[in-house]
Amino acid sequence: MPDDQQQDPLKALEDLIAQRKAGGAAAPAAATPAEAAPPQIDTEALLAEAHSRDEQSIAEQRQKFEELKQTSPEYQAATEQKAAAQEERSVADAFSDDFAIRQLDHTTIPEDAT
Repeated sequence: MPDDQQQDPLKALEDLIAQRKAGGAAAPAAATPAEAAPPQIDTEALLAEAHSRDEQSIAEQRQKFEELKQTSPEYQAATEQKAAAQEERSVADAFSDDFAIRQLDHTTIPEDAT
C-alpha cells in the first residue's frame, strides 16, 4: 500500500470494498465459516489445571504457616505451658495414688483393714 492509503483510513476502506466487489462473492463466503466457528477451548482441562495449581499453592501456604507457627514465640510459650501443666498433673496423680481410699464393705470387714 502506498503511504497515502495508510494515512487515510477512509480511502483504505473504500479500496477494500472495491476489491471485494471486483473479486466476487467467493472470497467473503469462504472467510465467513472460518470466522463463525470459534476455536474450541477445553474448559475441563483448564479447570483441572487451575485446581491442581490451587491445591499446590494451598499446600505451600499451609507448610509456610506451620513453619511460622512453630517458630513464633507465642506457639513456643503455649507448648511449654502445656508441657508444664502435664508434668504437674502427673506429679499430682502420683501423690494422690499414695493416699488411695480404701472403702470397707458394709457387711464384712476385710482382714487386712484391721
